Amino acid sequence: MWGDYEGGGGKRQTYDTFPNLKNHRIIIALTFGRISGADVFSIELVRQLQDQGLSAEIVCTAWHERAPDPLKLPTDISIQNLPVPVHATWQTRWETMTRYLEERAPCICLPNYDWRHSCISPTLSGHVKIVGIAHSDDPQHYEHVGRLGHYWDGIVGVNRKISEHIAELEPSLIERLYTVPYGVHVPSELSQEKRAAARAFSTRA
Repeated sequence: MWGDYEGGGGKRQTYDTFPNLKNHRIIIALTFGRISGADVFSIELVRQLQDQGLSAEIVCTAWHERAPDPLKLPTDISIQNLPVPVHATWQTRWETMTRYLEERAPCICLPNYDWRHSCISPTLSGHVKIVGIAHSDDPQHYEHVGRLGHYWDGIVGVNRKISEHIAELEPSLIERLYTVPYGVHVPSELSQEKRAAARAFSTRA
């Protein structure tokens, strides 16, 4: 999965083989916790990784902001706030995020939909692996992949349609493109109508 590659004006040094997850911290970026399929997925992913004895955490990069659809974050998993002042400049935020990741390297970062901080991808060393996820069939996700995918070590589409569209838009990314379907648990006791609604919700980002 990993290898040396050049992207849009820069080059990141990467591994030739898949890293041993036991030797890497897995850092999943969220903004401030929103009611969305991506946030629920991220929380459950960290929970499952920790249950397997792996080092995993969520870092909230915009913890000081108020979400229109806030999600109460759980207390049974590791959740950190990016250590920046409330009124920090974007330069300070980007430098802090870079330092946060590099100090925890070797690590694997999933930027999710954190468009505002993922722009540091080209500046990170090869000790920070990046796996971008296109969480839905949405222009924002395709733009995110097209703009930064050349600096990422792996790209995930959450269904075949999304992966195929990424491949059409950016053929050069095919070698590091994977399809990994996900969803959330839908209790069997729910009515058929509510189960359908829950499945539809789980595919939102």
